[in-house]
Amino acid sequence: MAKHWKYIIPGVIAGTLAVGGVAAYLYLKVIPAQQGTSTLAIAKIVPDEAWMTASINLDFDAWQKLEQFGTPEAQKLYREGLDALIKELDQELAEDNLALR
Repeated sequence: MAKHWKYIIPGVIAGTLAVGGVAAYLYLKVIPAQQGTSTLAIAKIVPDEAWMTASINLDFDAWQKLEQFGTPEAQKLYREGLDALIKELDQELAEDNLALR
């Protein structure tokens, strides 16, 4: 009987790890790919207990649309803030040998 347990326990552990790995793969890769990666789709998986989430759209056209609104002073502040953000991201990415564009 002891010989059987020597093979059964590792088999159960391996089976559990395999099932867990498949479940994790489906949860992290397949299901989001089917639902899309839009902000709305991602918001559906955020727990109700979360206090806050953030999303940054890196689409240049979306940022360009923002420049149409506000006073010239607000537009100037927006441009300065966006330029500072891009400069900071470029510096951080350069430190990691990556490129923003």
